[in-house]
Amino acid sequence: MEQLQQELRGNLRITAPPSFGPAFLSQVCCSFLRDHPLVHLEVALSDDYVDLVDGGYDLALRDGPTDLPGVIAQPLLENHILLCASPAYLARKGGEVTLDNYVQHDWLILRHPLLNRHFWWVLQGEQRIRLDQPMPRLASDSYDFLLACLLDGQGLQFIPQWSAAPYLARGELLEVMPEYWREPSGFGPQIYVLYLTHRRNTRKVKVFIEYLKQHWQDAP
Repeated sequence: MEQLQQELRGNLRITAPPSFGPAFLSQVCCSFLRDHPLVHLEVALSDDYVDLVDGGYDLALRDGPTDLPGVIAQPLLENHILLCASPAYLARKGGEVTLDNYVQHDWLILRHPLLNRHFWWVLQGEQRIRLDQPMPRLASDSYDFLLACLLDGQGLQFIPQWSAAPYLARGELLEVMPEYWREPSGFGPQIYVLYLTHRRNTRKVKVFIEYLKQHWQDAP
């Protein structure tokens, strides 16, 4: 890492979904900027598909389909999905959340073209269980909006572990029904770093990817 940090300079353009920003990307970028004062970052946060060539980006972070021509997709992080709620919500509702009573709870549900609107698949050991989706108390196409409402105690929500981790560590969220895992959704089982084949040996790209990996090695 010390050798890779020597005299990086120039511009580095990155694109990623908006939810990655507060979850981990802002921390990685700030650490990178502190260590490399001659590098200028441009970070575009958007859920829209962005072509790396047309957009002029050096790398992208994505958790969706990655079978793109001329693009290398390097796995970064597993995309585990947890069911979470705030302590305030669980105290207000009382009792445990079970497969028998889950439809009676308030649900916060993300609407997205890649996500099924009618049911979820969850795993308990080797058993695969289909759960009908309840009527949401609140639905939105904005993940960050729903996360704010989840933290405010408005209901239950399936969220990825990479997003939940700091709130779980601080006790602001609790995992519900931890014996069940939701199957990877249309977003896929991994978060990937994408970059063009001719950029594979670019030092800025290689070093930034190392910072991403280091962040998750150090994370609780």
